[in-house]
Amino acid sequence: MKKQPRVFWVNQGHSYEHERDAGYISAHKRDVRGYELAHRTRVGTVAPGDIIVSYKVRVLALGRVTSQPFTVTDKSGEILRASVEYFELPEPIAIDALSEKLRQLQPAAGPLDHRGTPKMGYLWEFSAQGLATLRSANKGTWPAWAEAVCRESAPRLFKIAPGENARFWEECFAGGYICVGWDEVGDLRQYESFEDFRTAFAEKTEERGKAANHISRKANELWAMRTLKLGDLIAANKGTSEILAVGEVVEPGYEWNQERAAYRHTVRVKWDKTKARTIPKQGWWAWTTVTEATPTIRALVLGEAPSPTPVLHPLERIEKALSDRGLFFTRELVSHYLLALQTKRFVILTGISGTGKTQLALAMADAFRPTIQVARPAQTPASAVCIRVKPYMLKYRRTIIPTQLVAQLEFRSAPAEKLQIEVHYPRGVTSLSVWEDPKRKNLFQLLFRGEFATWFESSLKADDEFMLSVTSDDDGFPTRLRVSLVRPEIHARPLNNLEVIAVRPDWNDNRGLLGYFNPLTQHYVRTPFLNLLLAASAEHEQATAEGRSPHPFFAVLDEMNLARVEHYFSDFLSCIEAGEPLHLHDHPELAEGQEEPDEEDVERPLLPVPQRLRIPPNFFFTGTVNIDETTYMFSPKVLDRAFVLEFNDVNLEHYGQSSELELAASPMSLSGLMEELEMESSPGPEDWSWLAEPESGRLRRFLVDLHRLLANEHRPFGYRVANEIARYLRLVSMQTEGSSEALWTALDLALLGKVLPKLAGTQADLEHTLLTLFDFLTRDLEGKGEPANPTAWRLEAGTLIPPVAHPVVPRMPRSGAKVLRMLHRLQHHGFTSFIQ
Repeated sequence: MKKQPRVFWVNQGHSYEHERDAGYISAHKRDVRGYELAHRTRVGTVAPGDIIVSYKVRVLALGRVTSQPFTVTDKSGEILRASVEYFELPEPIAIDALSEKLRQLQPAAGPLDHRGTPKMGYLWEFSAQGLATLRSANKGTWPAWAEAVCRESAPRLFKIAPGENARFWEECFAGGYICVGWDEVGDLRQYESFEDFRTAFAEKTEERGKAANHISRKANELWAMRTLKLGDLIAANKGTSEILAVGEVVEPGYEWNQERAAYRHTVRVKWDKTKARTIPKQGWWAWTTVTEATPTIRALVLGEAPSPTPVLHPLERIEKALSDRGLFFTRELVSHYLLALQTKRFVILTGISGTGKTQLALAMADAFRPTIQVARPAQTPASAVCIRVKPYMLKYRRTIIPTQLVAQLEFRSAPAEKLQIEVHYPRGVTSLSVWEDPKRKNLFQLLFRGEFATWFESSLKADDEFMLSVTSDDDGFPTRLRVSLVRPEIHARPLNNLEVIAVRPDWNDNRGLLGYFNPLTQHYVRTPFLNLLLAASAEHEQATAEGRSPHPFFAVLDEMNLARVEHYFSDFLSCIEAGEPLHLHDHPELAEGQEEPDEEDVERPLLPVPQRLRIPPNFFFTGTVNIDETTYMFSPKVLDRAFVLEFNDVNLEHYGQSSELELAASPMSLSGLMEELEMESSPGPEDWSWLAEPESGRLRRFLVDLHRLLANEHRPFGYRVANEIARYLRLVSMQTEGSSEALWTALDLALLGKVLPKLAGTQADLEHTLLTLFDFLTRDLEGKGEPANPTAWRLEAGTLIPPVAHPVVPRMPRSGAKVLRMLHRLQHHGFTSFIQ
């Protein structure tokens, strides 16, 4: 179970500036009389991750403890210290108006006396609630680690389903608890860490064998039962919109109830049925047992006032982003694109030039681009170099000295085996060895040892930053190094989650996307695409560890077919399908970040390049395609592994006008779309099994009949396509109102995106197939109707218009219209294909 950070208050007075710059808190263990005082020895009780509130007349800074306490000795005796990462507040906080409230929220050993005045003494216990009170009085930006503590001090709200369709609700209400399943793992309190629990969860439950991200998500759901605190709130739900009651977690919280026959993971709750209500459909609740409520859901469930700044639904954010670009797409098309990404992660946008294909992909990234907090050095002197901690530095206890500092030190004046340098750092001065790499010209490494190594490992972790600079000796010669901790400033910025890659005609392999290892320089030559993929992978790992959904990342391959897609993209198709990692290089030192640091992009810091890299489930590909004499057609392998969306209909009559009526009337309005876009797991047989349920099985029977028809024409589709169409429809049932109209519309769109794109050939090869298919698609929902004569049908503004004498509304009008266009082209040119 994750340990919650404690909060301390430190009265620093005249020592504030020195301790801030040195990066620690510090107190003599004994006073001048030789007595140990609690407010001093308390320094020895802090732990990494604890929060420090720095006070000097006002609250000036916040700090996060980064090391275990340690002892140093000087002529005055033993001194207790702990390394601290300081964040100086842009606006100091005066506590006069807050003192009474802070006094009530502090523990017994708190910093304020009965009048609300700070006590004499150095370090005092404080509280997360007190920290949240200080936050409410300060409008500036705070670091994410402090914001997290403030959030966790308030009661959280979780949605928990008491069994499928709330089948255990009456037992839960009568017994004063909530219950969930996954009993195979036993009592959650037996596991010392989440990692131990996740391993058991993956091995013992019905989730075993599924995708890693799916297992992590479900494990996090169950683990949340153990992390619930007294006072947290639980909303018991039935289905995707009904709240049965809201309750408060009470003693003893989580219990393993062996008296129950099933669903033995329980949490004690004091229920309140007056909070029962119906809220707008949350489709993703259909596959989520336990989840923390978003601010929007919290307001709906608890009846709280909504945020003064309206929070747009993801679909509305996309439409706004398109509107800001002067573009309008139907809600059906936008929803189709969203569903295709969630189903497959690789979507091809094809059609005539200038219809906004790339802009739609950019709007998608805009809509799912959150604001994040990043730490940057407050000030970096011109003579210093800011260095990001890489894994090799901690593993091998060394760091590469940047070339600009090597040039100042002139190491070549001494034999390599005798190089020693004086190093100044926050705990003192030491002498360290310098080693020159014989394989790499002018590359020198500083080797850590002794007290310096201990300090470095306790003060810094991977991705932290420190400063390295050259200083002069007493004679004015640059012979010393100074290592300093960085005092970060927290900045809010949009996540850089998008890269548009212009495909080049000369791409014959994946190096244009993934880069390559250069054996001459011993460096890995990176690409913007690779940096985006590394950032997405790091975000997925962090989100999994934190038990949240990862932010999505988007790669747009512009003019994707200027080169042969099979040449440069086949590795990605295989890895997406099989879940296997991409092979990048065979040099383990590069995977640990052991290379000369390049100039880093502050928006997306460079991450070490691993030897092998999986494509994470929060990474989405979109390829834009135009067809002319300079481009290549797609092979069946590529089309089989993608969703294809067409942009050939241009309506100039309504160009620049809003279409609120069309938006409101669309059955494909994704009201249940989640706040984050992520592929839950690869489509599989369970999706096909599900398809037997909706519409009394008619949707699945339609696909079976379609497959039989195409098989007779020697053009069948495989299990993968069947599973993907089923997953697409399953998502529609969860994220829309799930009406019959929505499901049949979705099936029509799925055929357009997954089945029809592979149809291509000459009139002799394809005409009979298209005629048979047109007749099949234009019958009614029961498959009835007279055989359709394509010459009697027509297209008007992209819409299929039946003959006046035809009494039946076609069941697949969109697919039927596409087949009719292909037939027209076949008859005029003797050849046709889906992509034109």
